[in-house]
Amino acid sequence: MRFFTLVSSILGLLALTAYADSTYIVALKKTVSTQDYSKAKTDIETLGGKVLYEFKAGSKGFIVSLPENQFGTLDAKDYIDFIEADQEVHI
Repeated sequence: MRFFTLVSSILGLLALTAYADSTYIVALKKTVSTQDYSKAKTDIETLGGKVLYEFKAGSKGFIVSLPENQFGTLDAKDYIDFIEADQEVHI
């Protein structure tokens, strides 16, 4: 019985990490319109993500928290230039 409980707990934790949110830098294309900028924010929230920070000067984009299983869906949008994992840089 304890073995079953342990296995169930491990499987539950694995399921949670499979759908855990990750933080990404989302860069929009340079020619993005105001409409597409707003649509990008709406699409991120519709996919279960959250906009943590917005870039409006120079390049337009966001830092977002997004479920890992939604990365490909967002990356396929026409207004996206690139998406990369937000991570610490070491020099």
